[in-house]
Amino acid sequence: MTPAWFDDDHWGEELDRELGERYGLHFNPDWNPVRRRPVTRTRWQRLGFIAASMAVAGILGLPWIEPLPEHHVAIGSPSFSSLNLPTEAASVVTALGGRADYQVEGMTPVYGHYPVDAPTGRALSLSGSFHWRGISGTQLVLQLDTKDHVQRGVLFDQSAPVYTFAGVDVQQGSVVPTVLPAQPARGWWFLEGTESLTSFSAAGDHVYVTHGARWADLVGHQKDYWANVPRTANQAVINSTIAGLPTDPLTALLVEELPSGLSLGYITRDGGRHWRAWGLGEQNISGVMSLGSYFWAIFNGSVARSTDGRHWTTLLALNTARWQVESFAVNPANPQNIAVALIPVAGQGTGPVLETTDGGVHWRPMANFPAVGRAPSAMAMNAHQGIVGLVNLNGPVVVQYQPPSRRWQLFPVPAAQTASGLGQLAEAPNGNILYGSPDGTIYEWLTQKHQWVRMNPPPGADPAHAPAQPLQAIGNQQILAGYNHSWYIFWQPANP
Repeated sequence: MTPAWFDDDHWGEELDRELGERYGLHFNPDWNPVRRRPVTRTRWQRLGFIAASMAVAGILGLPWIEPLPEHHVAIGSPSFSSLNLPTEAASVVTALGGRADYQVEGMTPVYGHYPVDAPTGRALSLSGSFHWRGISGTQLVLQLDTKDHVQRGVLFDQSAPVYTFAGVDVQQGSVVPTVLPAQPARGWWFLEGTESLTSFSAAGDHVYVTHGARWADLVGHQKDYWANVPRTANQAVINSTIAGLPTDPLTALLVEELPSGLSLGYITRDGGRHWRAWGLGEQNISGVMSLGSYFWAIFNGSVARSTDGRHWTTLLALNTARWQVESFAVNPANPQNIAVALIPVAGQGTGPVLETTDGGVHWRPMANFPAVGRAPSAMAMNAHQGIVGLVNLNGPVVVQYQPPSRRWQLFPVPAAQTASGLGQLAEAPNGNILYGSPDGTIYEWLTQKHQWVRMNPPPGADPAHAPAQPLQAIGNQQILAGYNHSWYIFWQPANP
């Protein structure tokens, strides 16, 4: 039973104090979203008195720390000896041959439970020189629980993950496969249109596409006919996304992004001859897609679905003032099976990766997510419940979950690390992974052969130093890729 004196704010304060006193890491007070809610004047007076007393005693220092939102890391003391490390963390560093001159790069809170409440631990990043059975590394990331026990770790060499392990025993780990140069993929590019695409959705014999503030329905082999989106008069539209229902191809949802960052929606039930406003006004919506008989999206911070585009059901109960869905994926063979990744709305830290198999009635954290302290920026799922995610670990890294073993696999992509950005992610029905590099190259992980193959941008295409967008598998043998001024289909034989 939880003691009466224990609450979220008390826990956050205690964690702040421990990090400062024991490890020399001091955080911006806004790092814990729990502490952002209003508090009473009496409580702040009490905390002020305690802080003043501790400062007089010379045991409290609060330097201002600039947040680093791109990495979700708070920087603390640049270095300290192994005597200051938690016992288990120090033993891991020693086992990996870490030298005494290693540095603490940062620490970020980790939230591993649902409902998301107080932190369940933190990710500690160290840089230095590490060695383990012929493997060398330059950075070590450890996930600690609230009692400083090591839960898992990842060893990197020049930003590429090379070794992962669970617990304090580094012998119980796995070598991350070395990235070999990707071989050219077998197949051919076909030019499909001379416009860039912002979205693509196949529904029966209808192919709905958008290009900025225009849309088209490419039915059969008819000539492309582009129409302006059905925006409200005098309303500027930055971009648009369209999705057609596979079970009812004449029904489509068109979402228009406005300069405010919010969006308006329109519905058609006759293939675009007539459009009707969704009746919800301007909303915060992203990630719009269709699967089966549902439209799916991140709606006001949480994952939601709708059968008509007008009435949306939120599937994950969140306090969206504190938490939001970063990415989600739906099982194409079973829409009751959904995965989501959570991040804080403000402050540092990462939330759990959650999965439901009953349409959101129950959610469970997916244990042992290997990308310590990072959340997937994109996710995809195949019909066998295999989940893939794209994570920024000082460079793009793919994580893959295999249901039979209930384990995650972590492996880097063969793309050059010189291009900025993470890229795009998609998955084919057979489980092959598609990665669109920021330089325009597309890589495919052949699951059966355990190797990457490469598709250079098609001749005449203008990648514009950006990943293919959209990037989508159409069955197992066709890949749709959009570039700066055109879009293409890459066709490949059954055994690429």
